[in-house]
Amino acid sequence: MCRACAISDDIGKRSIDFFVGEVVRKSFSLTKRISLIISVFVAVLIAAVILLIYARLDTEFSALSDANNDQIVNARSDQLGDFIEKLHWELNISAARPELRDPDMKKMVGTLKSIAEKISPDINLVLFALPNGDYVTSQDTRSNIAERDYFTAIAKDGKDFFVGSAVIGKTTGVASVNISTRVLGPKGELAGVLAIQITLDKLSDVTGKIKVGRSGYGWIVDHRGIVIAY
Repeated sequence: MCRACAISDDIGKRSIDFFVGEVVRKSFSLTKRISLIISVFVAVLIAAVILLIYARLDTEFSALSDANNDQIVNARSDQLGDFIEKLHWELNISAARPELRDPDMKKMVGTLKSIAEKISPDINLVLFALPNGDYVTSQDTRSNIAERDYFTAIAKDGKDFFVGSAVIGKTTGVASVNISTRVLGPKGELAGVLAIQITLDKLSDVTGKIKVGRSGYGWIVDHRGIVIAY
């Protein structure tokens, strides 16, 4: 009888031990699952925060980069504007020379060479054209520019100053831009047109210094929307 009781107690204890072990195992398994879920949630949350920070920094960096690029372009634009304004001022001074106001085309080459030496080393040549378009240059070349916009703007449209479209020079064969101003005679009449020629290579030297970002660059567009230097 006592032996039967002992066997019964042993079986009971084993059942309890098995039940407790099963509960502990399931509890541990549940804990692992909860820990895993929490870990994944935290990882996702951290990744989301990192992405938000990156997006914010990228936006701010892009804005800063754009602002910096704008400053570079504006600075170069102002530099080019100052260069053109300087040439305008020097052209006006040269246009007041007596040799131009009462022109003698046979003696004009020496006068134009003198002007070219004083204006700027960046110009290719200086030219003077009579009201009919016949011209002579500081390089002692001659032709007619009656159809050129930088001539007609002064001689026909009455402008004081004009920056022409990019053209191939008639006597130089070089792609260039001409800047012109009027020359008035002793009585206030149009005595001629004084112009200076700047090659597109020289303008490209200016735009070539404009660096926008890693691969961007600057360019110059004329009044027709045509890119003339980059």
